[in-house]
Amino acid sequence: MGKQERRARRRERLIERWEASGESAARFARRARVSVATLWYWKRRAGEKAVKQKLVPVQLFTEPAEGREAPRVELVLVDGRRLLIPSDVPTDGLVSILRALSTC
Repeated sequence: MGKQERRARRRERLIERWEASGESAARFARRARVSVATLWYWKRRAGEKAVKQKLVPVQLFTEPAEGREAPRVELVLVDGRRLLIPSDVPTDGLVSILRALSTC
């Protein structure tokens, strides 16, 4: 394991300990001897990495299969919920749906 990987793993463990501690960012940062800004930066970066890892490949079909409904997009959320969106939904409508889901 290289130096960069060790540092990344150390940051991940630190964020995990912070989340498990229930402490405020300021208090935990003081104990860990890092700045609050650095702690939040590491947490944000860890979150971005987690989101990237949750993406999955998709297949798009332009025509309905025999005996099936018109084309639609199926969005499966991480928690297993499914959202079926008709393919003719206007772009602004789809943007509204995605914004609403990002707050859930």
